[in-house]
Amino acid sequence: MMKYHQMGNNFIPKEQKVIASSDIKLLEERNQILQDENHKLLEVIEEYKQQIHDVTQEYKGQIGDIEEQLLHKEGLVIESEKTIVSLENDMKKYRDLEKDLHHIDGLKIKINGLNSEIDTLAKENITLKEELASYQQQVQILYIILLILAIL
Repeated sequence: MMKYHQMGNNFIPKEQKVIASSDIKLLEERNQILQDENHKLLEVIEEYKQQIHDVTQEYKGQIGDIEEQLLHKEGLVIESEKTIVSLENDMKKYRDLEKDLHHIDGLKIKINGLNSEIDTLAKENITLKEELASYQQQVQILYIILLILAIL
């Protein structure tokens, strides 16, 4: 059947291309070359896919190792935080002990002052006892004199 195409208002029959057998062979050869090239490219794509898969697996392994290291490091961080909290508590206890030691030092100074007062009072007490003993002797002598005077 003849095909027509419009050209202005006139209809002119289209030319039909007649494909010769040499053209078919040429096209088949070209098709074969393209199929071979396509096959080679598909093989290259498969190689790249395999390489990508291998690299992906390697990276997944590395990611797994890094995740394990991260978990280990997180554990170390938690332990460090616990140690820091413990040290902060120890520092607070140390400050409290330091305050207590200052208070104790103040009390020691007071105790030393009181001890020196006790020593002073003890010496004064001894002096007063000696004076009392002396007064008692004098009173006894006075009683004896009074008795002698009363007898006479």
